[in-house]
Amino acid sequence: MVDSATARSVSGEMMTSHPVSGARSRAFTESADIIDADYMEVEPVPRDAPPASSGQASEAQGHAGMAILDRRARPPMQWARQHGGPLFWLAGCIAIVAAFWISGGHSMFRHARVTAPDLRIAEVRSRSGSVEGSPALLVDGTIENAGGAAGRVPALAVHVVSQDGDTVVYRLGTLRTPLAPGAKYSFSGRLDMPNDGVRTVSVAFDQ
Repeated sequence: MVDSATARSVSGEMMTSHPVSGARSRAFTESADIIDADYMEVEPVPRDAPPASSGQASEAQGHAGMAILDRRARPPMQWARQHGGPLFWLAGCIAIVAAFWISGGHSMFRHARVTAPDLRIAEVRSRSGSVEGSPALLVDGTIENAGGAAGRVPALAVHVVSQDGDTVVYRLGTLRTPLAPGAKYSFSGRLDMPNDGVRTVSVAFDQ
C-alpha cells in the first residue's frame, strides 16, 4: 500500500505542500470543496475574415429611420426647387425682372428711346422743268434729325402718280449720310415727267 506521505500528485487531486498523516488527509479531502468546471469550444477566427462593424449597421438604420424627418426638415426653397420644376424657375425669373424694373431698369429703356435718332422728312417740293431740253419732274426736300442721337439717312422712295392713276416709284440714294441731332439733310431728284401730267408726288424712307 502506498504511503500518503510520499504520494505524488495525480490529475484531478489537490495536494498540499507539506506531508500529512492519513487521517488528516482523509479529513482534508472530505472537507474540501469540489468544483465542477464547464468548458466550451471556441472556433478560431480566420485571419482574412473582415471584422464585423456595428457602427455601419447602426448608421444605416439611423439613415433609414431619419429619412422622413430629413424630408420634413428641408428648407422650403430646397423643397420647391426639387418639386417645383419649370414653375419654380419661371417664378424666379419673373421676380428678378420685377426687381430690376423697380430698382430703376425702366429708366434705361426711357433713356434709350430719348437718345434714339428721329429722322423726319420735313418738306417736299415738286415742280416741272426740263433737263437738256426734255421735260422733267424736279423733286427736292429736307430731312431733319429730331432725336437725341446721331443717325444715318436711309434711301428715299419717290412715288409719282400720273393723271390717269398710274404710279411710278423712283429710288433716291443718300449714301447713308450720318446726321447729327438737330441737323438737316437736303435731297433733290430729276425724274421723268408723265406724258399726261402729274397728279401727286410723295416721298418716304425706303426701308
